[in-house]
Amino acid sequence: MRITEPPTRIFNTTSVGATHGSCNEYSCTISVQLPHRYTARLAYTCEVSTEGPRFAVVKQTKTMTIAATLAERPVITGAPASAHPGEKLQLNCSTGYAMPPANIAWYIDGKLIEPDLSIGERTVTSVPDDFGRRTSWRANQLRVTTLRTTIHVRCVATQPMDPPYIIDANATIIVPKSPHLSMFTASNGDVSKMDTRCSQLVALALVIHRLCKSSAFSDRDAD
Repeated sequence: MRITEPPTRIFNTTSVGATHGSCNEYSCTISVQLPHRYTARLAYTCEVSTEGPRFAVVKQTKTMTIAATLAERPVITGAPASAHPGEKLQLNCSTGYAMPPANIAWYIDGKLIEPDLSIGERTVTSVPDDFGRRTSWRANQLRVTTLRTTIHVRCVATQPMDPPYIIDANATIIVPKSPHLSMFTASNGDVSKMDTRCSQLVALALVIHRLCKSSAFSDRDAD
């Protein structure tokens, strides 16, 4: 039995066009020209129909995300190498251009920080560029406490795709310990040595004072 290629019809849209296609007895393939601007999702439907008397129609639709993933990690600013207890830090995490734009989440010492919407702690996106891509950023206020010696800051950027595209950045802030009394005192043995040295210095000072005084009286008598 000779197998002939079944007739096919290709319908182009305003944003995406099929350049050419081919079919055999079991399948059809098409080549698609993607748009110059990035869009969130595209839907493709394949429909198969039979001749009479049944005229059965079977179709299936699949979606495709046209994405521009982040080429670099997010950038954390406002995180110094060290900070003192009581300081309030204004952190910011920003991404490059991407489509779909990334959602940003903050983690402090491994704990997810819920955004405080009252002070604008939410993911903000820029206006699109010529290709429809956007940048994202999110601020976070952090108060340094005395309970920490180091603070681990993590910014996670997630592009909502299937599967999601996730990329992160990390920073560590050192919190110096406050001066303690033990820094200005020594052990018992060191204290004893210091007391001995101080006593020796005081005795030497008294001897010098007496010698100077005696020398003054001698000079006066000689006059």
